[in-house]
Amino acid sequence: MMLTVAQALAQSGLVPVDAQVLLAYVVGNTRAWLTAHADESLTPNEAARFFSLARRRRDGEPIAYLTGVREFWGLSLLVTQNVMIPRPETETLVERALARLAPDRASHVLDLGTGSGAIALALARERPPVQIVATDVSEAALRVADANARRLGLYNVRFTRADWYDGMELSPERPAFDVIVSNPPYIAAGDRHLGEGDLRFEPMASLTPGGDGLSA
Repeated sequence: MMLTVAQALAQSGLVPVDAQVLLAYVVGNTRAWLTAHADESLTPNEAARFFSLARRRRDGEPIAYLTGVREFWGLSLLVTQNVMIPRPETETLVERALARLAPDRASHVLDLGTGSGAIALALARERPPVQIVATDVSEAALRVADANARRLGLYNVRFTRADWYDGMELSPERPAFDVIVSNPPYIAAGDRHLGEGDLRFEPMASLTPGGDGLSA
């Protein structure tokens, strides 16, 4: 017997918001649509996909990794387990950087440890004249960031592989950057929180540089 939307949500074993987000992702629609179509039947494939994702969520896997997207600064960003999930509190860093970047000036910005490209792309959208160089030591992370830039149509960001400043070459045309931003790993290696919640699934290099967490 095929399950309805309401039945699948009730049987998921998840808190309502998580269940709704995952089922909306599976059926390719919105949470509002689920509410309006609670008696709609799911196909066997949809039900199987939903309960598979629900099981992974019950095991603690972050919603963002299950759906492959996370919103940041109004941007829908692709995320994989090769990048840290963008946090709402990091938007404070974007606000601080924007306050230092004139809207009509072609400033130069450096984003160290860009990950998914969240900070760089938020700045790129808000300040189109700005030229941004965004670095990461992870090639896999840079592929995610570049995919996000192309998906969002933001072409004033150049992604390059570098270990923080190592490998950065300043040209005569750009002897310095006007603003440098970074959300580096800062958790101590032995912190118990690294083994809890969403952090268990995120790339360790994005969370801790080792030691006391201050070596990045």
